[in-house]
Amino acid sequence: MLYLTALICFSIHGMLSGQDHEMVQIGTQIWMTKNMDVDAGENHCYKNLKKNCEKFGRLYDWETALHICPKGFRLPTDEDWTRLTEEVGGLNVAGYKLMVGGKSGFNALLGGNYNGISDIFSYQFRQGYYWTSTPFSETAAWMRHFESEKTNINRSTVAKHYYFSVRCIKE
Repeated sequence: MLYLTALICFSIHGMLSGQDHEMVQIGTQIWMTKNMDVDAGENHCYKNLKKNCEKFGRLYDWETALHICPKGFRLPTDEDWTRLTEEVGGLNVAGYKLMVGGKSGFNALLGGNYNGISDIFSYQFRQGYYWTSTPFSETAAWMRHFESEKTNINRSTVAKHYYFSVRCIKE
């Protein structure tokens, strides 16, 4: 399957501390190419080290993730992620194409996760977890999961007390 990617650079001045953010267009969707790193709501730098936020972005609980994208952007739905993975060839190859070094320009990072109940950080450099805005139940939501050395991307549900990366999509 063919997919269209275009790297778009522009400034979201004043919305995110005046930072410039790169975007990538894949199909008809426009995604940020970096994970969110806004100190708002419930969030953590992996192992509470600032250098991890600078490289991987922050890890957010689901409720916070719903509200941190700047004006004109939002947390992607489960359907948005499904469209993205279909655009790059489907679940079995999307991980390879969407991770850093893949041909899509999306640059998914393997920033690990944080379990807010057991207070444990896990899997940095080996796995990347991304929230969707789509709830599964009162206590769980849909997410996407990337893993090093794997070509696929996993679609699953997880408890909302976990802290994952956030990637925003243009409204």
